[in-house]
Amino acid sequence: MTWPNFQFQQADLESRCAIPPDDPREYCEVNLLYGAARLIREYAGLPLHEPLPWAVQHLINFKEDRIPPSVLRSNLPHLLTITADEHAGQQAKNLNVSRVPARAKTGDKEAESLADLGFTHHAPIGTPFLYAREVYRMRNLEDDSMERRGTIVFPDKSDYGKEVDYDRDGWVKFLVDLPEEYQPVYVGIFWRDYLRGVHEPFARAGLPLVTAGHSNDPDFYLRLYDICRRFKYACSNEISTSFCLSVISGCKFFFKSTGAQTVARGGVVETFAEEPSLDRPGKARCLEVSPFPPVEDDGGKQRELAELYSGVKFLRPPEFFRELWEPGREALSRGMTTAALDFTAEPRPPRPDFARWLPHGFDPDGVGDDRCGLEFGSLAGQAGVEMLIRVSKTPENPKQTLTVILGGDTSQVHEYKAVEGLITIRIRQRRDAQRRTASFLAGAPKAARDKPKRKAIRLLKISWCESFADSDMVLG
Repeated sequence: MTWPNFQFQQADLESRCAIPPDDPREYCEVNLLYGAARLIREYAGLPLHEPLPWAVQHLINFKEDRIPPSVLRSNLPHLLTITADEHAGQQAKNLNVSRVPARAKTGDKEAESLADLGFTHHAPIGTPFLYAREVYRMRNLEDDSMERRGTIVFPDKSDYGKEVDYDRDGWVKFLVDLPEEYQPVYVGIFWRDYLRGVHEPFARAGLPLVTAGHSNDPDFYLRLYDICRRFKYACSNEISTSFCLSVISGCKFFFKSTGAQTVARGGVVETFAEEPSLDRPGKARCLEVSPFPPVEDDGGKQRELAELYSGVKFLRPPEFFRELWEPGREALSRGMTTAALDFTAEPRPPRPDFARWLPHGFDPDGVGDDRCGLEFGSLAGQAGVEMLIRVSKTPENPKQTLTVILGGDTSQVHEYKAVEGLITIRIRQRRDAQRRTASFLAGAPKAARDKPKRKAIRLLKISWCESFADSDMVLG
């Protein structure tokens, strides 16, 4: 077996780094990042096609008392964080309520707790990367006989809305001149910097390039773990997530300053004498234990900090997520109102409002996969729901059939054959006040499976009905 023998393809970096179609299926958009949602589903044995009913923190902050605002603004009732955040209430208090537009507040009152922000449940689970390690093992991809060699380098990176630049040529010289102990040197390039072309100084010097892929690649964390576990050392010119994840993957980490840095955001360019976040307390602690050459303490201090900030002690067993699955979905469904959703209007219905219908296989525009569906409970004074659906037939499917499968107190299958255009579907709510499931099946256009918006089903409108006419065909 030839080292490094990556288990995940690294030959075509251009396709790995390409921006994928904007085709979100998660109730909380940040759950898409780095494959977190799919990893947790696979690890816990949850339905692979259904979105997670919780907001999951992905960003390691190096501060035990801070939850990212992007997660706090998720508007889902259940929150899963990296660490046991004892100061979460104070963080909520510091977050101006005006930045959480979908949470109803009285007057100008600021949030003083996570409950004020609408979270009914909060639990630490560690970084989602921990579940990539577990899934990697579950897939039997590990090889205990593999020898660690060389150094994997994680350059400070650009991202959405941010471009980072520094003396890359000087850093390349440092890497090429590293002693034999640290060779060979591979460079882990972030997708945004590959698309910018700033990987070229490394490539010109003959340094092999690898990538974990685009941030929305469901294999991102699996690919990153596959990379890290093959190297003895990891190196970066910043202290960031790569410090924690490379160290808990078994690497010894060392920091190398590249001096002055420019950061461009929204047309504003700032210049710093050094990477600007290094003086933050948590990062400063990590920097202190990451000199070059690495200290000979078997990496103990690094591991202690990496495990602290990664929440390693909060790794949960699969049963934890399975037991939280239905309570999370029920908490979402309880937020249902009689407000209608119109996917033909601008702006589109807010993602949290659609999430209360527990949809699966639908994107935020109502475009459905060839297998999609939703669930709804019972509301007082309502008879059921009415949905307006557009069904498209294609040359591949000239006699399109839409199959509606109802589950709940009764099961029912109804087929609309040789259909095209608009269909109104009416479904009664359950008599026992429990949720009813409605699943839709239709043949997808074969020539358009890679085009997310060209599907056979699109949900246009959904609304509650106080009653149905005697002439209406009503399912359920």
